[in-house]
Amino acid sequence: MATLGQHLAELRQGKGITFRDLEQKTGISNGYLNLLEHDHVKRPSPEVLFKIANFYGVAFSSLMGLAGYPTEDADRSGASRRHEVAAALLKDLTKDEFDQVRNFIGYLRTERKQRK
Repeated sequence: MATLGQHLAELRQGKGITFRDLEQKTGISNGYLNLLEHDHVKRPSPEVLFKIANFYGVAFSSLMGLAGYPTEDADRSGASRRHEVAAALLKDLTKDEFDQVRNFIGYLRTERKQRK
């Protein structure tokens, strides 16, 4: 299972933004965001996690769970978290961009089947 830092890095990199971009959007310092992504902050505040969740459009409870806080859905699977990341990354694509992503996923699946 991914750590909070790995999950946050995946979200940020998927959006193609820098720590400074994220700082401007959330009001959280880029240095602190860097520490979060490298798992140097063991218990980030719920307020920080709330701002990040809102920016990425992911469930606040999922970030709270990854940070070690008790949540109602603490036993969610890794697959569910991957779906959440995918949804957050796809939500602002144009129809053409979305179609290209869907076609590429189809290509990857075909390649995987051929390797088996």
